[in-house]
Amino acid sequence: MSLHRGRKLRERERGREKPINEINPRTLSVSLREACFIANFHRVGWRTFSSMNWINIQTATLRSPQFIGSDPTARGTWLAVLGYCYEQENGGKICGCKDWKDRQWQQICGVTREEIDSSTLLMEWQENDLCVSNYPRETEHEIKAKRAAGRKGGKARSQAKIEAARANGAKNNPSTTQAQPKQPPNEIEKERKEIEKKTEASVPAASSTEQADFPDFPPTPPQLPKPKSERNAIKDALAGCGGADPSQIVPSAWSGIGNALAEIMAVCPQVTPEEIARRSANYRTHMSPDTILTPHALAKNWALCEKPNPRAPKPAQESEFANAF
Repeated sequence: MSLHRGRKLRERERGREKPINEINPRTLSVSLREACFIANFHRVGWRTFSSMNWINIQTATLRSPQFIGSDPTARGTWLAVLGYCYEQENGGKICGCKDWKDRQWQQICGVTREEIDSSTLLMEWQENDLCVSNYPRETEHEIKAKRAAGRKGGKARSQAKIEAARANGAKNNPSTTQAQPKQPPNEIEKERKEIEKKTEASVPAASSTEQADFPDFPPTPPQLPKPKSERNAIKDALAGCGGADPSQIVPSAWSGIGNALAEIMAVCPQVTPEEIARRSANYRTHMSPDTILTPHALAKNWALCEKPNPRAPKPAQESEFANAF
């Protein structure tokens, strides 16, 4: 006995599964059409059935002599053409299609003209129209009636909303309830100006004696220019270490010079302008003649410039002076 069969027997003994012979035959009396309808209803909802986007085929159709007497190709052709008729809701009749070419049949229904002509048991020609058998015309009429009823109900609700909006607008319309001015604006402006003139005329002019009673206030002194702030000798020395004039340095460059001075004073708090000048001279001995000396470069090489470079060549004047003696 296999493991699967043994598990089935144990479940049957526990009452979890009824044997097949104990199922009530009345529960199987629901037709395939009703079962498909219920399944589709729970899957897609009622609104989907407002159009024929599903195929409903009865089991009796699949056992009819026309279906059984046709080969599988004819059955598939009939199903493809039936699906096209469902989409078009044409009552199972394709009008004026006898002159269609093979390519047109393939593009519209997905079948060839030869397959259409060979499916005579499930489809027939009536002059230039092709009639498809077992098309549910009653279902089509039912769906069209529901669609028309829903459209009519929607229009009724929309019309009721429009009428309610109109009534509400007429009741609370700002254009009709807003207070209107009693006089035109130009008349009001004229009256205002006349009142101002009368008020000015009613106030007596001040006499010379009354004017003399008021004290004479001294005139406002002119604003003196702001005194220039005293220059920082240490910062000026650092700014001019490369030969620049501190008075010509733009304001935006002083922030970088201040940062360089702060780094120097962090390791040498008692720095003086003379010390900055001495280390600037030592910086020339450590770098090439083309190197530009800047406050940031001096702060970066502050420790290196404490002493001059012993390997640096002496200036030409000193060497000539030494050779003279």
